[in-house]
Amino acid sequence: MGVRCQCYSEQIVPIYIEKIETLDFPMWVKFSIIDSTEDKIYFIEKLPVISATSITEKSVLPIQLDLECELLSGNKNGNIKIKLPFDIESMEGNSTLFVKQSSVLTNT
Repeated sequence: MGVRCQCYSEQIVPIYIEKIETLDFPMWVKFSIIDSTEDKIYFIEKLPVISATSITEKSVLPIQLDLECELLSGNKNGNIKIKLPFDIESMEGNSTLFVKQSSVLTNT
């Protein structure tokens, strides 16, 4: 698994840093989360908000990290509705999404 970010909750979901949007501080990155239908949901956020990981223009992308999340609900199909921390929203403006239950892990 990837590097874990600062404690927000007990649950984590994998994210994938796919692009560096800006190099100057605070570095903005484009990342994705795989949803319950195997589609990528894209986000653009400041790197310090999602991780303490150091990324440079020489970093090999994609980089997998773990982002903490809040579990909101589940369903009989094995999908879980999650909410991301710090009001992080997808490029479509969503802060909650469904992911496969198997992709949500306990933060240790």
